[in-house]
Amino acid sequence: DIASPRAARQVLELTGADFECVYDGKGQPITAFKATGGRDSLSRTQATILIVFDLLNAIPSQRAYTSALIVRTLQPLEESDSIYLYLLTNQGGLYPVHPLPATRPTLLLHAREDDEHEQPRGTPWTRQIHPLMDRASEDVLRMRPKDYTDVGMEAGTTFQALAALAAQLTGMRGPKTIIWITRGVPKRVIYPFGCQNVEFRGESGSYLAGQCNDSCANLRAGNKCVDYRPFLEHFSTELERSDAIFSSIEEIGVSLSTDPPGSRSDTLRQLANLTGGRKYSSGDIQKAMAQSLANSYGRYQLTYRTPQLDNKYHSIRVKCVRRGVRIQAPQSYYAYQP
Repeated sequence: DIASPRAARQVLELTGADFECVYDGKGQPITAFKATGGRDSLSRTQATILIVFDLLNAIPSQRAYTSALIVRTLQPLEESDSIYLYLLTNQGGLYPVHPLPATRPTLLLHAREDDEHEQPRGTPWTRQIHPLMDRASEDVLRMRPKDYTDVGMEAGTTFQALAALAAQLTGMRGPKTIIWITRGVPKRVIYPFGCQNVEFRGESGSYLAGQCNDSCANLRAGNKCVDYRPFLEHFSTELERSDAIFSSIEEIGVSLSTDPPGSRSDTLRQLANLTGGRKYSSGDIQKAMAQSLANSYGRYQLTYRTPQLDNKYHSIRVKCVRRGVRIQAPQSYYAYQP
């Protein structure tokens, strides 16, 4: 099993001897180590950053403001070859503002069929982010409006879209970061009149994504719910295998965000903990982008031996023995047993 810590200040010369791994409070020997950052002397692969602007779960009054922040953040970038941007539309489709290379079929894709916006050869595509976002907004608004009122449909559609993008990343080399700009979706969805299990289709066939049960926390007696924990476990495992982390920028409305088990905010927190990413505050797009670009160059993979695969959550703590170095790494691990 692999943990992927990132040095907070681009420390590029660390070795396996600089790290300690603590699993459920017990030290575990590190069996393999490698640097995966784009500026490592042994690697010429650029780090990939995938931005997903979530309109399906956005706060409507903040859509224009968030779009302006994305333009302001991306437009000045000197290098943008490995930065990609999608919109998750209010129909649940993925609209590519600047798409990933076609490594495999993409699900739930909406796209305009005319030619891409022309730009001078050698110019970063982000120089054209303003007209690209304007065109994307125009195209999305042309689509027949479809705002989900069923929270369960909203959650399932969102998770399938994220899974489709993650599948694209598995065919790409080097470290990867997903930045999800969203209000989030609940991990647990209440169904007062009963529910059924939810299955998604993946690369190797169908798998359980949401489990119908009556054991969700803080539910009234007699209510059932679909718990999407199996999806989060499967999703984080797939990201780990492809050397990808997941960060989010949480949009917050007038009321303060709460973090009870199964809530929208809890989903964002859990994805960050499982993959070693971060959960940023509303509007922190520039900070999230700057840190993602910087941290992708001081990034390492550690391999350690787990005592057993038991389909349970376990705590992880990665420490650096070198003084003054801080590590951003996964804080929990699901010991998935196929």
